[in-house]
Amino acid sequence: MRKLLLTVVVLFLLAAQCLAANWEMIGSTNDYGLYYDKDSVVFDAQESIVDRGKYIVNKDKCYVWLKAIYDKKYVNRRFKDNTSYELTYLGLDLVNNRIYMGETIFYNQEGEVVTSSKGIKKWEPIAPESIGEAIKKEVVKYVRNHTEEIERRTRGN
Repeated sequence: MRKLLLTVVVLFLLAAQCLAANWEMIGSTNDYGLYYDKDSVVFDAQESIVDRGKYIVNKDKCYVWLKAIYDKKYVNRRFKDNTSYELTYLGLDLVNNRIYMGETIFYNQEGEVVTSSKGIKKWEPIAPESIGEAIKKEVVKYVRNHTEEIERRTRGN
């Protein structure tokens, strides 16, 4: 019985680590801090038509989860609800300098979903000196130094 209990506890702890995000700061203002999850960065990939189960990886595009954590004063000015932070799924076209805004989920301080948005869901140019450009700059640094790791993650290895 003790072995079973110990095994369950160890498996639970390992599973919790697998679900943990690895947030890296991009930058901050007086209103919010902006982070990206290094462990969520993947390249664009499509399943091979010829070899099912294998993926063709496109390193020209990557996808990543962003997190914006809001200052309380900013929340009071901008939101009518108790929003504390948001998570956004973002695509970056590294060659053509474009950005794709996927789903955004807004959370309160307790980690409960307040609302969500489906996003723009089309590729748009990244404006110079914008938040999008700052995001791309930081993510590209990570991609350059971890290409093989990201490719393995993309393939599910």
